[in-house]
Amino acid sequence: MTLKFPEEITYKIKKEESDELERVVTMPYDDTKDYISLPECDENEIITFSVPFVSEKLNISVHRMTFAFDYIMKNGIHRFHSLFEKVKISTPFIYNNNVTYSRDCTILQINFFSKDQIPIRIRNIELIAPGYDVEEFLIEKNQIIFQNQDVSLVYCLRNKDNDDTEVKEELEKDQLSLHIDYYYLNEEIEAYISENVTAKLKEFNLSDYSGFLNKFLNSSYELVDAVKYGMYGKISLKNLAENYHNVESIIESEESAKREKINEIVDEICNSEMNTDRDDNENIPLKTMVYKVKVPKADILLEADLEMKEGNPIIGMICKGKLKIKQIKWETEVEELKFYYDIAIRFDNWMVSGHKKRVFNLKINEEKEFEFDFIPLKTGMLLIPTVEVSCLTEDSPTIRVIHTSDAKQISVIPKTQSSTIYVNNSVFDAPDKNRKPLV
Repeated sequence: MTLKFPEEITYKIKKEESDELERVVTMPYDDTKDYISLPECDENEIITFSVPFVSEKLNISVHRMTFAFDYIMKNGIHRFHSLFEKVKISTPFIYNNNVTYSRDCTILQINFFSKDQIPIRIRNIELIAPGYDVEEFLIEKNQIIFQNQDVSLVYCLRNKDNDDTEVKEELEKDQLSLHIDYYYLNEEIEAYISENVTAKLKEFNLSDYSGFLNKFLNSSYELVDAVKYGMYGKISLKNLAENYHNVESIIESEESAKREKINEIVDEICNSEMNTDRDDNENIPLKTMVYKVKVPKADILLEADLEMKEGNPIIGMICKGKLKIKQIKWETEVEELKFYYDIAIRFDNWMVSGHKKRVFNLKINEEKEFEFDFIPLKTGMLLIPTVEVSCLTEDSPTIRVIHTSDAKQISVIPKTQSSTIYVNNSVFDAPDKNRKPLV
């Protein structure tokens, strides 16, 4: 793991348990030194800053890090503090996307699923799409995702002329970015425990024990089942008391009154029930996952439609087919391009007569039609053969093709024959030539 320090580091400083606005301090990073300089801060102030990193071993999900702080207090005392932490460096989501073009818009579908065992609470989902008006389809922006749960996001993108939207991040041409703000449910449990312990200790003037007691309880929060909490919407915190005997042995030397109050506070916390309606905790730091995807805007948009002339063709009989290639948009100075079509056929369903593959030229404002003879080999609902159109011209503009016949079906009926059948109930109903005399 390698830290990639920027030229400047931005620090956010906020006073703990205060409504004061945070202040922002920017300091240059000196790459000739092997440490990071921190800004001055007062008592009970929290410094937050971010540093990008590169992981050389992608199979490692947790990295062990040691932090060392060398600082001087206002009274001139020089102190040194170090701590050891485990930091998750793996990304919790796996993504894929699909882009579909239509006459008046582009449909972008992004699918992702969680690979982490701990449930994840998503707080916000936002698509940054410069140059587009974005329409969302039933996207739930605040939800809990469990391991291997699939989430599908569908967006309708329509071109926006003279878009002056300010984009803070650097995006390449035709690139969009999806931002997902999230945190793990165990962080929600930890924050709930810390806030309640701190508030109750402060109520009884025992704030000096806040750090010690929170550290103990947070080391035990893994005993609380985060999956059960996410599924049922509530969870009992009784498991936190399993290791409380360690705390009792440490506070034995304290005054009996303080010891009893601490025991009461811990009992109250451990006997409480946590509900998911308390998920609006703003003190939980959000993580942001950014997924970038390219959605090229088409300079030329074509429509390829393979149609059958017969409504219900008969098995084994010739069915006339036609491939139509129309221009929806041609916004380029190039007047003529070379294309290639390929009709994919399942030969157990169809026989075809005609050019299954062909190279052709297409000019601006020109339409092409190609005729075929198809023979269905099965009855029932058969998929119409699919067609793929692509451009062969080198250095061509961005071209997209709408294949309107994909997944279309046609009903093939069996052959029919007419015949007359006589059913005779007696010899008198039969024709004269079949009658026999009785004597």
